[in-house]
Amino acid sequence: MLNVYDGGVYLAADPLLGQNGITGNWLTRTADKLITAGKYQRIIAASVSMGGSAAATWQQGAALYPRALAVAKRCAAVGLPVTGFIWHQGESDNTFGTTSAAYQASVNSLIAGLRAAGFTSPWLICKASYISGAVSATIQGAQDALVNIGQQIYAGPNTDTLTGTSVNRQADNTHFKAAGADAAAALLSTAIQAAL
Repeated sequence: MLNVYDGGVYLAADPLLGQNGITGNWLTRTADKLITAGKYQRIIAASVSMGGSAAATWQQGAALYPRALAVAKRCAAVGLPVTGFIWHQGESDNTFGTTSAAYQASVNSLIAGLRAAGFTSPWLICKASYISGAVSATIQGAQDALVNIGQQIYAGPNTDTLTGTSVNRQADNTHFKAAGADAAAALLSTAIQAAL
């Protein structure tokens, strides 16, 4: 695990370094599944996720854009090429009522900024809008519209399909339980193997 704050590489364990959320993590599970499948021999993940953030806060010039740029630069500084970026965000935009056009503009700005800085790796755009048991067709549509294979922007899995508190979600009907995180990791592993 690469820590965005100091550039150090550490053994990954929950809660992950570099993000503010401590529940529902699928990243380490995804890495384990990719190694088990033989896709990679080792994975050094880097997370900068911020729970409750809207897509607009990640666009160039916004509050969280420097985090995304910093993690890519930290990877480069220690000689770790970025194999790909995973965009799994949209739950807060569901709550905020973000329009499809605004969502797409924000994410496209983020991607363009990182690419202009020299980080041209592929992107995987997940369908992720599930919050308090509700999904947003608007956000899902925006996520679909971002996919552009010619630009190496690929469709990720639809983790909105992992519903309900009986198996997949915690009592808040938003964050993943262990079973939900494992299911999300399986979907992500499959998508990564197909795209990257």
